[in-house]
Amino acid sequence: MTFPLDHWRDPRATIATRYQKSDIDYITHGGLVAMEVVRGLQIPPDRAGRMTLLDFGCGTGRISRILAGYFGKVIAYDPVQECIEVGKKECSVPIPNIEYCTQLPDVKFDAVVAINVFEHLEHKEQIVAMESILGVINPKAPIMLWYNVMHNRDVLSAYFGVDFIKEDDAQIAKNGSYFINVRIFAR
Repeated sequence: MTFPLDHWRDPRATIATRYQKSDIDYITHGGLVAMEVVRGLQIPPDRAGRMTLLDFGCGTGRISRILAGYFGKVIAYDPVQECIEVGKKECSVPIPNIEYCTQLPDVKFDAVVAINVFEHLEHKEQIVAMESILGVINPKAPIMLWYNVMHNRDVLSAYFGVDFIKEDDAQIAKNGSYFINVRIFAR
């Protein structure tokens, strides 16, 4: 995948602009998002403790670090080296079951989350990202996507079927919102 580097010179500002000046708000927001992931996946703690989770497009890994307290192993993947470097600097306490990487490892994952990743990608990059996720996940493992309904759903519907768009439309009608949706898919 390719990103214009100027966009990522300050990964923390790019990822969480409104929390750029407040460490506490930055961490708290990451914790809240991580808890939404745990709640959404509905994986019991004893099972999660034996699972390997991929945080695809982790940015600085602020959510990955919290998820490492719940899952047996967390791979915090981001193709942008600056994001990984900032993430490692932010983590002052070693977390033994988290691994930061800029290349996807050649393993199969028990679950994948991609939080607000697809909205940063152009059409071709969305396809590459989805193919990458599908290439590293175990059969029937959950994929949790937080995505921009209007920008991402055409690409995602190719993978999840035409009902995908109907469900988004129903969600928009119900909530009156069309920006971010959170969906969990099991293949």
